[in-house]
Amino acid sequence: MYSKNSNKSKGDIGENLAIKYLISKKFEILDRNVHLGKLAELDIIAKKDGFLHFIEVKSVYNCGQLVDKDNFPVYNITKSKLKKLSIGIRIYLQKHRYLSEDIYIDAICIIIDKSNKKAWIKFFPNILEGID
Repeated sequence: MYSKNSNKSKGDIGENLAIKYLISKKFEILDRNVHLGKLAELDIIAKKDGFLHFIEVKSVYNCGQLVDKDNFPVYNITKSKLKKLSIGIRIYLQKHRYLSEDIYIDAICIIIDKSNKKAWIKFFPNILEGID
């Protein structure tokens, strides 16, 4: 069991919020927390309108204070993280024999305000668009 202060527990809260959000937007959840050894972890794999979505979830806790720019969750998706995601996605597609699926790599960023018991969720579709 995880303690309430562990990073895994905090990540689970964010991922559970992300799942609820995706279901409300008519995504079908196919898989979550897919561990591929030290190579990568895929947070959520979902399907919508015939497209496969690999969704990275990033959460921060602000406890009633404004989140500064450097701590905003989307900034935690680094080039290194994107490279690991790409490797993980290739492995996942091969393992599950998806040969010609149209895929998107998306992100969901969540700011959780525990003191006010609120969360702000922002969906970023196709985060690789425009990256060379």
